[in-house]
Amino acid sequence: MTDIVRREEAIIYWTHRARNEIQTLGPLISNKPIETQFVWLALNQVFDHTEGSLVALIVGFDQSANVIARTVAESAVTLMYILETDSKDRIFQYLLHSIQEERNRLDKLHKSKEGAYFEPSYFDNHFRTCDVFEKIIKIWADSVGCVIPNKKWPDTFRLFEQTGYEAHYRTAYAMMSGATHATSANLLSTLVYLQNAIASGQDDSLEAFLNSAVLQQRMAVYGGILYCLEAAIKFCNSNELVIAARGVYDGKDAIQSALAILGHEYEQVTEILRE
Repeated sequence: MTDIVRREEAIIYWTHRARNEIQTLGPLISNKPIETQFVWLALNQVFDHTEGSLVALIVGFDQSANVIARTVAESAVTLMYILETDSKDRIFQYLLHSIQEERNRLDKLHKSKEGAYFEPSYFDNHFRTCDVFEKIIKIWADSVGCVIPNKKWPDTFRLFEQTGYEAHYRTAYAMMSGATHATSANLLSTLVYLQNAIASGQDDSLEAFLNSAVLQQRMAVYGGILYCLEAAIKFCNSNELVIAARGVYDGKDAIQSALAILGHEYEQVTEILRE
């Protein structure tokens, strides 16, 4: 076992245990309403992403780990929004929103300079596929007695706000987004800082800077996992699956404790950088 794997051993254990708790619900979920089955499947996919973020972190792909963690946070908050109320209606609203997003992406590509490199049939086929999926979703909704809300799907901020995580949007999620959307100017300033630290022999500052970067990525991954577990708990509570929720609660407590330790370590290294 490498030092990095050993460092993350507890988080790997609790993430895996929580995932197993949710997966073992399969036989029970098969008899639940369609909205419960959908959220259960989507929740398992979010757990796939949490494991992906952990793997990326362990093998040293810190930036990739951060990007995946951000996806985990967004997906988990989306599920919590769906679970808040009117779950069946919101599921079909979300599915139609996803189709429209795909249409928008295709349309943007079609009108761009890069779009000229694609055969016209590429766009025709994909737009036609979107139309077919939209019809299927509407027929499916009618078959289960769902009236799809005729309103815009909330943006990311609204999702955080309406699920009670507005403060997280401005803190933890903002940190994930900042690292994900790092510009060339950010990278240049980082390079200049490193060169100056090396040239001036500031070994403590250099080590603190590198440690702060690693800690940021670890906090992003841990934070993403925490969002996933929050969604899992909400799912269990919404469907009276108390037994499964116990293991997930234990994992949440362990990861919250680990995040608190990381936060303290991060404060220490940033204090060195301020000096």
